[in-house]
Amino acid sequence: MSFSWLISIILPQPPNEGITTLVDLPIPVLILLIFTTAITEEILYRGYPIERLRELTGKKWLAVLISFVVFILPHITFFGLEWLLYQGIGTVLIYILYVWRKNLWACMLLHFLVNAPILIPALGFV
Repeated sequence: MSFSWLISIILPQPPNEGITTLVDLPIPVLILLIFTTAITEEILYRGYPIERLRELTGKKWLAVLISFVVFILPHITFFGLEWLLYQGIGTVLIYILYVWRKNLWACMLLHFLVNAPILIPALGFV
């Protein structure tokens, strides 16, 4: 996750419609969104699909790949292709954490920590 922070400091992400939409939300709504996305995305994109797809295909790597593609598509649509530069490595690391430990709670916490910095511009600190 340090990479995401470092790259955003060295090469700040250009404004895009997705980030603007989030930053313009009322702070309580944004905080609720950060919490709920960390929880629901981990369940819907990692915990459930990886296990079910692994059962169906018999291949863990294929289950992870399908889940990964399904996860990044809406993020790229909402935030733009440059999202991969800023969050791609972090996303891969969350997948590795899940496959390695199968600890969805740790993935939720990590996801929350990755999403929380959107509060910085939302609170007017940038």
